[in-house]
Amino acid sequence: MTRSPERLQKLLRQNQLKLRAAELVKLWSSHGVAASPVSHTRFWKLIDRLRGGRSWPLEQVDDLRGAVSRFAGTSDLITVMGWNVEEEPPLLMSTQALLRALDRIERVYPDGFILIDEGSQSALVIDIDGEEGTHGSRVDLPI
Repeated sequence: MTRSPERLQKLLRQNQLKLRAAELVKLWSSHGVAASPVSHTRFWKLIDRLRGGRSWPLEQVDDLRGAVSRFAGTSDLITVMGWNVEEEPPLLMSTQALLRALDRIERVYPDGFILIDEGSQSALVIDIDGEEGTHGSRVDLPI
């Protein structure tokens, strides 16, 4: 029986993502937010959709809470990923819990994060830079 190197790489990658997801769930829990890892199948689909999405240039974000609130709208649940989408597995959490802990999000994602709203088929990309400030852009995701 021959083993596929690609399959082995994918399994190793999924294991790394699983371990990182457990760390993130624990970290979010320490901030009072319950989060659940997203399945590997959904992770790969989200990555493909993010890569194929249309975005506008990043713009200065002076009111992060307002930007996240406007983006989330009335959604009860939201998907959150770290800025480095290849290394940061997506988590599903309550929008309200995220908003309550938003002032501590840089402790979880120091470089920035991505919010994904399945209902609107869009993402909010937030880049956090200590020197340049916070910038963001809404991305329309292909179906």
